[in-house]
Amino acid sequence: MKRFEIHNEALAELDEAIEWYNQRRDGLGVELHDEVSAAIAKVVADPGIGARHGNSSYRFYRVMRFPYLVYYRDLPDMIWVAAIAHGRRRPNYWRRRKPP
Repeated sequence: MKRFEIHNEALAELDEAIEWYNQRRDGLGVELHDEVSAAIAKVVADPGIGARHGNSSYRFYRVMRFPYLVYYRDLPDMIWVAAIAHGRRRPNYWRRRKPP
């Protein structure tokens, strides 16, 4: 199994979303975190599971129960998560992010 790395801005996006959901209902942000973690675990276990994003080298995988997508690239030595993005807001804003 490959290691994975999440872009710092993607982590910040997730933190913001967790805070927003926790303000709506106590513990809901934790549920979002758990679902995102489960989605990333599935991607790491089977990098081909996500759908291709257009004809780019990116793939995306839908987070269960929440309107979020995990955008990632399957690199030779790791899975690189570029964004944990809301599925209905600001499409492709993350495309300028580069893997380490």
